[in-house]
Amino acid sequence: MSTVVVVRHGETAWTRDGRVQGWAPVPLTERGRTQARRTGDYLATAFEIDRLVSSDLLRCFETASLINDRLDPAVRFRTDPAWRERDFGLYQGLADRTIGEVLRPHLESDASRPNPAPESGPGPLIENTRGESWDDVQRRVLEAWASLVDSLEGETVAVVTHTGPITNLLAEIEGLDPADPAAVPCDVGSVHVVDVDTDSDTGPCVVRQNVLEHLRR
Repeated sequence: MSTVVVVRHGETAWTRDGRVQGWAPVPLTERGRTQARRTGDYLATAFEIDRLVSSDLLRCFETASLINDRLDPAVRFRTDPAWRERDFGLYQGLADRTIGEVLRPHLESDASRPNPAPESGPGPLIENTRGESWDDVQRRVLEAWASLVDSLEGETVAVVTHTGPITNLLAEIEGLDPADPAAVPCDVGSVHVVDVDTDSDTGPCVVRQNVLEHLRR
């Protein structure tokens, strides 16, 4: 049996202010750094982490580095761009409220436009804004997941990533709709635990989801 501990990065100024981050190189706030340290303490206590994989975007790299500093001993640590957040193209940097109140009603009312918005977030015309569709994100995340599962050897691996990849991954495992914002709760600094039995045909199993107790002390 192997275990994959999936972690959402700590708070950034854009997270706090409700802005679409996408691939922007946004650093953690001081609160976000505290969240990462507390997550590291939790992982060090609750698991025996063998290696750590992170999105290469700054907020995840910082989170993963701070987590690794709390592990004893520190573990192998690599970045993988396949675990990046969705590329939102020209929506990057906009406030969620701006997209919801201003852009979405206009775009959804124009039935001639292709690629309508998914219910869970900005998406209309994404092909014309140099971004990714949800299908694009799901494809690369599930490919990264399959590669990770193939590499497991009865170990515990921590993956530090973003809302989009976590939503797509856990929804796929649990047979849920990743476009439903309520399907997979994923708060800042949350931890999600997946057991993977590589010797069985039963598939992976989500055993804990959106763990936040380590941030509340």
